[in-house]
Amino acid sequence: MRKGYSLFSAVLANLTFLATDVLACSTCITALADYYLPPIYLWVLIATTWFIFNAEVSSTTGITLNLYPKKNVLGLSITFAIILFIFAGAFSGLGVMLLMFVPAVAAFVQSFNPQLRGDFPGGTRAIYWIGVIHLVGVVCAVVIMVHTHLTRTPENFIVKWSGTSIANIKLNELQAQGPQALDALQYIKKNGGEYLAAKADESIKQIEDSKNANRKVAPVADRNEKVEGHTATVPTPAIDKLSWSKPKNTNSIGMGFVYIKPGTFMMGSPDGGPANSRHELQYQVTLTKGFYMQTTEVT
Repeated sequence: MRKGYSLFSAVLANLTFLATDVLACSTCITALADYYLPPIYLWVLIATTWFIFNAEVSSTTGITLNLYPKKNVLGLSITFAIILFIFAGAFSGLGVMLLMFVPAVAAFVQSFNPQLRGDFPGGTRAIYWIGVIHLVGVVCAVVIMVHTHLTRTPENFIVKWSGTSIANIKLNELQAQGPQALDALQYIKKNGGEYLAAKADESIKQIEDSKNANRKVAPVADRNEKVEGHTATVPTPAIDKLSWSKPKNTNSIGMGFVYIKPGTFMMGSPDGGPANSRHELQYQVTLTKGFYMQTTEVT
């Protein structure tokens, strides 16, 4: 019986502490458990050390202790875990892990019953302190769990468990929030790995593109400008009436600009103009894109 629980402890520890940032079942199950029972490493440590400490006491004294849960408790836990895994597959990971904790909890409760502690010199005291230490550990784990649930943000969890199924689900939920999740996405881009940085950057660009697509374009109005001594009607942005946008019409040295809209127009001096003496005749020009033209002559 002792060997069986030592093997159980070793398997549980390996599934949890040796999990790495890969798309493996052990990592996904551990991440899922940590989402509901943080910090999962502490809970697993409490469960494994319980069996290890008691196995050590039993091995040292040479007496088999009745500290382990009865066979029917262990058998029921394993049976339900197998049934759950058959019907739910990988999605049952958290349920299987919780069922595997049942024997540990049962053994912990039994340790406080004097009739189940065994009868050998010093055994009662050793078992008592093992129980007290683990009880303190459980209380600390509960306090940390509550604090984590109150303070942990989705982006913190996503960065910690990058690549796992539960982290990908939370990332998709975050991306669906749009501009509201911009700060969280920037945090993920900065602190996550290459995969998370790429996913977050893609969402950030989509948010920025949507902002640009919804940005209003200032209307234009006509006014008269003096160009080379001639009065010409040219369009310019009527931005002075817009409270939400105040772009400058002048550059850093005070040069004025007017907006030339796309279209077809005549370029050159009109008939009778002063430039006709230099054979600068008019011709048709098609402008496909608008631009700002300086109104001050540069010589």
